[in-house]
Amino acid sequence: MAKELYNSADSDEAKLRSAISRAYYAVFCIARKKTGIMTRKSTDHKKVADYFKRDKRTQKIYENLRRLRNDRNRADYDDVFPNLRRQAEKALKIAEQTLSLLKRSFDDYLDKKRRKE
Repeated sequence: MAKELYNSADSDEAKLRSAISRAYYAVFCIARKKTGIMTRKSTDHKKVADYFKRDKRTQKIYENLRRLRNDRNRADYDDVFPNLRRQAEKALKIAEQTLSLLKRSFDDYLDKKRRKE
């Protein structure tokens, strides 16, 4: 959805802002599911990011979640968002990278769990 909004945006500020927001939520929802933090409270955003902060192997996921959330907050709440198109493009790249990292870290976890069985 985020990529579709970005590709159709041209100079439509609302679509670019929505693309940034959707990029964050695409990553957040997958990360939340992988952590098992499903309380649906406003504090979940920090808890999910902090979950990935604990391990050096998932530190990049933490950093990307924090950056995407910051960009989402700016896109949703700031009246002025300089370089919006470029920021939307960056958010999409970071989201794709983070989704790949999440998949890889979860696959590694499953592999380790299978080896122990």
